[in-house]
Amino acid sequence: MWSMPLVLGCVSGGAIFWRNSADCRLQRKYPNRAGLAGKHVRGNWRRAFCSALLIMGGGTGGIVCSLVFRSQDAPTYRPGIEASIVASALIIIIAIILMLQMYTVNKKAATGAVVLEGLPSFRYTL
Repeated sequence: MWSMPLVLGCVSGGAIFWRNSADCRLQRKYPNRAGLAGKHVRGNWRRAFCSALLIMGGGTGGIVCSLVFRSQDAPTYRPGIEASIVASALIIIIAIILMLQMYTVNKKAATGAVVLEGLPSFRYTL
């Protein structure tokens, strides 16, 4: 994994750090994301669709990464680093919004105002 940026021609220390930290941070969490998606979705076809979306998102991230970290931006790779920071901040914001939404819906389900996923005892994991 550490040799991948060198193979791709990214010899800057900053590019190596950001590329590897993004890859290690995002790719190692696939089992966690797949597990949470499986807990939050009922039905085999919906789970399969969720898993396909997770895999597709990872592939899309790889394509975007290869387009943002360009060799002409060497040695600082400023656009790539900025895109990584913006994407990480966006992920954090979306996660906070979804957690608040799930917390609100779980409270409504606890009072009986809403039935989640067609099962009265179903709750989202926060």
